[in-house]
Amino acid sequence: MIIIRTAEELARALASPHECTLRERLEAQRDYLADYLHDYTFEELALLVIVEPRDHLEDLNPASGVRLVRDGTFAFEVEIANRYCDWLELLFVISDDGFGVVLFVPITGDIDPAILAACQDQAPHLEIVPSRQVGEHKPIS
Repeated sequence: MIIIRTAEELARALASPHECTLRERLEAQRDYLADYLHDYTFEELALLVIVEPRDHLEDLNPASGVRLVRDGTFAFEVEIANRYCDWLELLFVISDDGFGVVLFVPITGDIDPAILAACQDQAPHLEIVPSRQVGEHKPIS
């Protein structure tokens, strides 16, 4: 799991080799947050979490420091959920001041089925199939 808490960590993540779609989504988040950085610090605005193949749903809470998971699903309702090629991007606003957690989840590879099921639960319109095999592709509807 890659946790991005600061603008510096985001800059380092963008300097690292990442899949094209993930890089584009991280850049989009950077650009969106830039509009607010004159009044707030990055840490006051958002936490970005990139799920990796070895991660499990129950790892999200201790790794992020946010109680994002409860009873085998997400503790918050998703505000925005989108699919970009083989990536999911879910935004959870977790406080009244607008602080958000953006979760990036690859839907190819060996991703914990519990993470995909929790995403599907929150965003049924995305048609995520948790049991997909590596290399199998589902067309976007």
